[in-house]
Amino acid sequence: MKRILQLILVTLFLYSCKTIEAVQPEVSNQPIPVSEQNSSIITVPIEMNLKPYFDDVEKNTPKKFTGKEENCEGVSYNYIFLRSPINIAGKKDEFEFSINGKYGLSVVTALNVSPYLVMKTLV
Repeated sequence: MKRILQLILVTLFLYSCKTIEAVQPEVSNQPIPVSEQNSSIITVPIEMNLKPYFDDVEKNTPKKFTGKEENCEGVSYNYIFLRSPINIAGKKDEFEFSINGKYGLSVVTALNVSPYLVMKTLV
């Protein structure tokens, strides 16, 4: 009886180790239908207090601009621009700024005439 039980167990063990053969799925090359999506718009209202930034711009921008270029020949100039406070305003989706000021310009022309030309003119 022991032998029969061993034989049954060995037989069951050998059959239980058998590999499973899976059936391959059918391949279809049909396109997958895609439903059309409606476009959407999201409006996100944003409010910011920009006054501290405007004040920082006013504080860090010089009130006086000067410059000059001096040449031995041609045109030499000096300029000065004195600005008034920067006017910055914003309303909803509009931004506006203006700068008023006074402008001064001094232009000097220097003609460098060769001595040969002067002598020829005097003769």
